[in-house]
Parts: sequence; C-alpha cells; structure tokens
Amino acid sequence: MIPKVFDEISFADIELLINNEVGEGRTLEYKLDLPHEGESQKIPFLAEVSAFANTMGGDLLFGIEETAGIPTSIRGISSDNIDQEILRLENVIRTGIEPRIAEVAIKAIHALENKYVI
Repeated sequence: MIPKVFDEISFADIELLINNEVGEGRTLEYKLDLPHEGESQKIPFLAEVSAFANTMGGDLLFGIEETAGIPTSIRGISSDNIDQEILRLENVIRTGIEPRIAEVAIKAIHALENKYVI
C-alpha cells in the first residue's frame, strides 16, 4: 500500500514505486489496462477489490506496466472523459460486490499527456 493519505497521493509517489521497483504484494497491485465491459473482464477486477476489502485494504493501480509483479513503466490510461471512467468503475464495484464495500476511493492522477494513473 502506498504509505500516504489517499488524497495526497501524487504522480511523484507513483514514480517512486517505479524507481524503487516496489513489487506487488498483499496491498499493492499493478494493471496496465482498465477492465472493459463484460462479465469476463469485471470478475477479476471485482475479485481483487473484494480481496483488498476483506484484508487490510490496498492500492490497485491502473496504467502501470509490470513484469513479474515489478513495475517497469508508467503507460497511463487514455480517456476522453476520465471522470466517466471513474464513475464506471465505482458502479461496477457498487453493483458487483455484496455486501457493499463502505470505503472505496478512486481517483485519476495526471501522468502523461492526456493519460492518467487510476
């Protein structure tokens, strides 16, 4: 997990994860792409969110390329409407996990030109 208050996490913190080769673990997961529409895409995403919720929490970062669990680069997520993507993810979590998870926070961190880490 990124050792910082959620609202204070910045692009510099993401860069530190890459530069220090902070690997995936119980509280940190890297994904290159957002889950797309369709149940087959949503199920692994919901399983990861649920696993974090059932333990001590964690950070799931989209837009990060990794090899064997070690982040290698920030590729970012490209979107014409990043707020709509965040809303879509929130809705997938809200409707896909029972009982509902009380505290899920999602935000976009501007990473590259017109690209974000979510």
